[in-house]
Amino acid sequence: MAILKNGPNGGFSGKVGSIVGYQWRGKDVIRGLPRFSSKPRTPDQLANQLKMTLTQRFLQRVIQFIRVGFRHEADRRVMSAFNVAMSYNKKQAIVGEYPDLAFDYRKALVSMGSVPPVKDGTARWVDGGLELQWTNDTGEGNAGGRDYLLAVLFFPDDEVCEFRFNGASRTEGRDVIAVRPMFVGKPVHVYASFTCYNGSDISPSSYVDVITV
Repeated sequence: MAILKNGPNGGFSGKVGSIVGYQWRGKDVIRGLPRFSSKPRTPDQLANQLKMTLTQRFLQRVIQFIRVGFRHEADRRVMSAFNVAMSYNKKQAIVGEYPDLAFDYRKALVSMGSVPPVKDGTARWVDGGLELQWTNDTGEGNAGGRDYLLAVLFFPDDEVCEFRFNGASRTEGRDVIAVRPMFVGKPVHVYASFTCYNGSDISPSSYVDVITV
C-alpha cells in the first residue's frame, strides 16, 4: 500500500505494483523493483557485474572522501555522491577484457568539479608522512590562491586510507600528510584535489606519482 502526499497530484510513499515511491533530498522519487530471472547471465552481464564489484570495492574504501569529492556533482545531477562516482569509475577506471578485468587506480577519480586541478603534483616520503608538492598556478583561469588541498592516500596491500581534508593552500605549494608509522614507505596510490575556500566547488582529483630515490 502507498500513501499519497499532497493529494492525488502529489508524490507517494510506499509500494504500488512493481514500483516504489519515496522521498530523497526533499524530492519525490519512484523506482522499479528489481526483476529476477532464471536465465543464465550473458557474458556482457557478467562483465558488467565484475566491473561493478571491482569499482565498488575501491569506492567503499574511500567513501568518506567520495561524499565530499562528488557532492557538488551529485547535487547537480540529483543523485547520490556514491552513484556518481560509481558511474564514472566503472566506465573509466576498468581495464582489460572480461574475465581479465582490473581496476586501474591511475584512471580513477575521487572528486569531480570545475575548480582547476592540482598542477604538476609530485609526492615523496619524508619523516612522519608523505610530502605533496605542486605548482602554484593562482590566477590561471579561476584558480584561487585560497583554494586548499584535499588528499587521499590508499594503501592497496592493506586496503586502508589516510585522508587530508583541510590541507595547505594552492599558493603554499606543498603539504605534508601525517601517516601512521606502519604505512610509511609502503606502496600507495595518491589522489589530490583543491576545493574553493568557501567550499562551493572542488576540482577533479589528480593521481600523484610518488618519487622514489
